[in-house]
Amino acid sequence: MNEQPVPVAAGGAVETGTVMTTEVAEREARAATRRHLRRPVVWRSFAATWVVGFVLAGAAQWVLGPIRPGNPWLFGLSTLLVAGVLVALDAFVALPWRTRRAFRRMVAAQAPPGTPIHASWSHTTWSIGTFAATHTILTSSVTGGTWVEDVLVVDTSTDKFYLVAGELLTPSAWMVISDVLGDRLVDLDHPLR
Repeated sequence: MNEQPVPVAAGGAVETGTVMTTEVAEREARAATRRHLRRPVVWRSFAATWVVGFVLAGAAQWVLGPIRPGNPWLFGLSTLLVAGVLVALDAFVALPWRTRRAFRRMVAAQAPPGTPIHASWSHTTWSIGTFAATHTILTSSVTGGTWVEDVLVVDTSTDKFYLVAGELLTPSAWMVISDVLGDRLVDLDHPLR
């Protein structure tokens, strides 16, 4: 696609479309996972869960004190080591895996492979959708955009976010997005751009 960017008049819109593929769905799931795991609230919740787990483990050791082995320091150190390994496995393996699996299901439910997807880009509204549903976003509610895994993740002032396949982003569409977002557009794949 060698389309040259065409400036869009204030009232005009750029229309784009493509068909959802398995590869696009996987990229969208990876992009959503990376966005989700960058949110501090996810890690605060993760830490709170494990703090409760450590408190319960400590309480169990205190209650089970009489049946502890002969060397309580060794027992405590080995318990702490096992707990640390479990936290690391949960943080770096299980949490990303569960998150990606959830987003894979979400993307597949909203636009299974073979579904035509379309978008309309203007300076006041962005519309993204399938034959079943179209979501219109007021650009005044867009708080930022993140380019990751060849997917644009659009964040809004609500807790909603939208995944836009790179195939929907022609040079003219990029001009509109760049005009609207300005320095709120972050490129995670190429941070020095």
